[in-house]
Amino acid sequence: MLARWSVGWRINSGFVVLAVLIIGLSVAAVRAVDNLRSNIATSGQIAAQQTAADRVIWQVQAAERAARAYGAAPNDTMAQAVADSLAALRADPAPSAAFAPGTAARTEIDAVLALAQDYGTTFTQIRDLRAAATSSGIALQDKAQDMQDALRSITNSVNTSGRPPLVQAAQTAMQSFDTAKQHLDSYLAARNGDDGPAARAALDGFDRAMTPLTQAGGGAYTQTRIAQIAGAVPALIGDFDRYAASMTQADRLENTVLAPLGQMVLDRLDTLVRQIAQTGQAHDDASARLLSDMRRIIPMMGLVTALLALLAGYLATRGITHAITAFVDTTDRLAAGDTATAVTGGDADHALGRLARGLAAIRAAQIAQANAAAAQHAQQRDQEQVIDALQSQLARVAAGDLTAQIDQPFAPAHDSLRQDFNRATDDAARAGRAHRRPGGADRCANPPGDIGHRGLVTAHRKAGGGAGPDQYRAGPADSKPAGRRR
Repeated sequence: MLARWSVGWRINSGFVVLAVLIIGLSVAAVRAVDNLRSNIATSGQIAAQQTAADRVIWQVQAAERAARAYGAAPNDTMAQAVADSLAALRADPAPSAAFAPGTAARTEIDAVLALAQDYGTTFTQIRDLRAAATSSGIALQDKAQDMQDALRSITNSVNTSGRPPLVQAAQTAMQSFDTAKQHLDSYLAARNGDDGPAARAALDGFDRAMTPLTQAGGGAYTQTRIAQIAGAVPALIGDFDRYAASMTQADRLENTVLAPLGQMVLDRLDTLVRQIAQTGQAHDDASARLLSDMRRIIPMMGLVTALLALLAGYLATRGITHAITAFVDTTDRLAAGDTATAVTGGDADHALGRLARGLAAIRAAQIAQANAAAAQHAQQRDQEQVIDALQSQLARVAAGDLTAQIDQPFAPAHDSLRQDFNRATDDAARAGRAHRRPGGADRCANPPGDIGHRGLVTAHRKAGGGAGPDQYRAGPADSKPAGRRR
């Protein structure tokens, strides 16, 4: 099939193969660039996820530090700091943008953000409870201070009453309330867990100490004032209980809900960060392998492409040079006269086919010329054989030997000459014998020499001899032919 391709097609086929290889190499390069671009995009996404997770961790830690500070010393500044941190966490678009929907990391970050929302809700409850307790604590502290001032005034006034039971009862009540006031102030200031029960027990002791004071007598004004203080003690204890309940609930929410929730958020964020780090490390390893493969494969692809291009060019040119070399060899053989090898490729329609047909025509002409020369040479050889035979035998006849015969057959085209010569010599011999018998002259009108002479001349002329008839009338001394006729 390739032998029927023209030179142009063979050359163009090499360019086509080269173009296909270049296209293949370009496609491979484009795919490698796409993989590299995807790899870079994945690296950027992982970096964005790491940054987003770090920002969430930082905001949660800031909110937790502010919440702890608020728990230690409740104030509006710390509460606002917690609210601001949680609001910034909710409003931050980085987590949603960094984690693709539907992925495990996005599910985890959504769960973390939901926990952060629960953390904010719980802190709001704690803040509300402590805000309410703070208001009641201030009022409780004011009431306790008023009650202490009233007791001190009564104690001072009854010291000059001259009634020891009344003075003793007033001093006992005053000491009991001072103790309760001390625990109450400490509890309101630091919310120490031990101060709360101690303050509550001291208030109960003060309530019991007010009973003897109310029964110790005294003036009407004094009793009225004592009765007012004694009536205010249950309300003071109730306010303290409500304050303590609110603070206890707030502390319980902080210790059992808020702190574990914050720690859970941080733990899950740490786990997420570790997962992102592991993913990033795996991606870095894959990137390193990709770059290593690209550094190894790209030169190999270039080398293979170059080898394939060289092979395609070699095959394309080899088909042309092989045919041209064969034609050159054929031309050399034809120039040397060698026509034994046939010329192939003449059935193609392209230039090489036309060249093959031209060489085949030259070979055919040389073969025809050689055949003609061979035929001419054979004919000449046959004529020389006839002339040589006739000359030798005619010389014998000229010498008077009428028994001369040509026994070796001539070529078919000249064998009739041999037969004519043999018949002529036979006729001459018979005539000679008849002439020598008595009375032979009367029976033979022509002498034997004339009969033999005419037959031999006829045979010599058919053979193309050059001697005239008088040559063979001469005697033996003059019977040698003048020369051969070629």
